[in-house]
Amino acid sequence: MEKSQISWKYLLFEGIAFIILGVIAATLPGLTTLSFELLIGSLLVIGGLSQVWRSFKQPSTSELIITLLSGIIYGVTGVLLWVYPLVGMLTLTVLVALFFLLEGIIKIIAAIRLYKVGNIFWLFLSGVIALAMAGLIWYGWPTAGIWFIGLLIGINMIFYGCTAVIVALSLRKAIKKIDNA
Repeated sequence: MEKSQISWKYLLFEGIAFIILGVIAATLPGLTTLSFELLIGSLLVIGGLSQVWRSFKQPSTSELIITLLSGIIYGVTGVLLWVYPLVGMLTLTVLVALFFLLEGIIKIIAAIRLYKVGNIFWLFLSGVIALAMAGLIWYGWPTAGIWFIGLLIGINMIFYGCTAVIVALSLRKAIKKIDNA
């Protein structure tokens, strides 16, 4: 099996997985938001502990202090997300809005740059939807911040999954044309 055939199949699998995960996230938006917030907190605690441990392996006192302080900041931030999940969810709402804003801009730019390739409609639409989601978050913040992030993450995953499936099927079609030529 050629590498190009494997690539479109992986992209198809990824697209289907994103659609399924997106439906789950959108159906349980509050749980998705809380899980996302707790995951970020956990990653910060793990990163902080790693830096604190590594700080004691530093050759100089100044490096030890910088690494130790950085690790403490990571760890404390992670613990605060665990202890105050509602505040963390609301704060992450702002970060997710920024993420969707930047993602939307990047997808639209990519679609414009790839217009000669064809079939950019879905990529462009995905970018527009990401921008719309950023706007909706800003509009609904903070009251909708508890469940809105989970819902929007789910919707975004569904649209990315659909985009990946369409691109994978287009790739498969293009590969078949090349093989038959």
